Amino acid sequence: MSIISDPIPETGFPLTCDTKIYLNLFGEVISCDVKTLDRDPAAIIELLRITQSERANYMIVGAFYRRSSLPLSAKAVIESMLEGTPKDCF
Repeated sequence: MSIISDPIPETGFPLTCDTKIYLNLFGEVISCDVKTLDRDPAAIIELLRITQSERANYMIVGAFYRRSSLPLSAKAVIESMLEGTPKDCF
């Protein structure tokens, strides 16, 4: 992870097919390359929760784990997203 010095557009974080996700942690924007994630998703799940990340970031991380043949890790990420989403959003 690295701190980004370039300003992020006011419209929100870009959603791309890149392997990086961008998170706002206590006012600092950090980038996380999903290719560097541990096999155990606990740390990234906690980071996604702390940063109140958008569902798109959860989906990108979950898709990475699934493509990496780690379906249980993918499931844990998506389940944590669903647990943190108010029921009236569906």
